[in-house]
Amino acid sequence: MNRQEFCVQIVKCLENVWSENILFDFAVQVQGETIQCHRLILAACSEFFRACFRSEMRETTENSVILNDVSCDVFQLILKALYTGINVLTLENFMEVWRTVHLLQIHFMVQVCEEFAIEAVSMDTWEGIYAIAKLFESKTVLDKLHSFMLSDFEQFSTSPRFLHMSFKEVHQLISSDNVVVNDEEIVLNSVIRWVEFVPENWMNLDESLSDNHEVGNVCDFFKGYEERTR
Repeated sequence: MNRQEFCVQIVKCLENVWSENILFDFAVQVQGETIQCHRLILAACSEFFRACFRSEMRETTENSVILNDVSCDVFQLILKALYTGINVLTLENFMEVWRTVHLLQIHFMVQVCEEFAIEAVSMDTWEGIYAIAKLFESKTVLDKLHSFMLSDFEQFSTSPRFLHMSFKEVHQLISSDNVVVNDEEIVLNSVIRWVEFVPENWMNLDESLSDNHEVGNVCDFFKGYEERTR
């Protein structure tokens, strides 16, 4: 039996213990529901729980903890993945699972979610993926999204999210040599729309545009780009 086969057998044993509801020694309370778990599994997979168990917190001594801002269904899915090794991600749940495993610091599942997100990027999903990838500073996902935006810049630039992008983000896109457009007028017109949008929706813009110096940078960049494309 090689290492991979050995690991598969261990996971099967864990799944059996979980499915038979035996030897539970810790309870997690989520949205009013009490979910029985094994401290060893939680500590092995989650830095959050490991730190919890090492502390002198009341929850540790009482063998129970309350998780706020976590969906019961999502936590159950995460446990299913930990005990069985089954891929539980779908287009409908992966962003919420991603958020929760990031909160619980289950790093290998964060990586799984990032890989799923990269494959799931489309015009229908990119905005939600972008928001969470930016929040968690996921470079691999942000790099994929950047390439995606460049590859279909014309369609992307018509989305509402484009108008809310910061100067730095817009600059990074339109100054790239890899931006794909049939006509440079498309880029120019998108910048015009973005600049015109700023005064009308000031509070929705990135904080970097909140002082006059940055606004001056935006205007200077816009004028320079217009001159280069004439």
